[in-house]
Amino acid sequence: MHEQDALGERFRELGPRVSTSVRALAEALIRAHVDMDMEWMEPERPTVRASLPVSAAGWIREFVTGRELDEEELTLVGVVRTVSDIAKWSVETAERLEQVDASRLPVEVVHSTKVGDEIRLLVLARLTERPDGTVRREMSARQLLADDGRE
Repeated sequence: MHEQDALGERFRELGPRVSTSVRALAEALIRAHVDMDMEWMEPERPTVRASLPVSAAGWIREFVTGRELDEEELTLVGVVRTVSDIAKWSVETAERLEQVDASRLPVEVVHSTKVGDEIRLLVLARLTERPDGTVRREMSARQLLADDGRE
């Protein structure tokens, strides 16, 4: 297995939250133009040192976003509350009202979906971390699924 493939697989195992945090760290280093040197010390263990120069931070950011490691595919089940071909859809799930970018759905799907319809929507969810540390989930619709999970 290629080294980059192994790294991508490790990020996938750790999940999109870890990838989002690593991407946010890389972006902070890039914005600040700072190289980071780290040390991890534990009693009775050798000290572990690592460096992360800004040039590597740029590579890490591109690696995480390019392989969409900070995103995960989800099936959203709920009731459509707003439908639009230019604005986000509102879908009421059992947990909360979700805002979904449906701009990539075919126009015929948008026109055939009505407020009040119960839907199963395949979405790509991406976590973004704000400067204050809060995490926001952004969703982009990939396809409207039939009741049995097919397109």
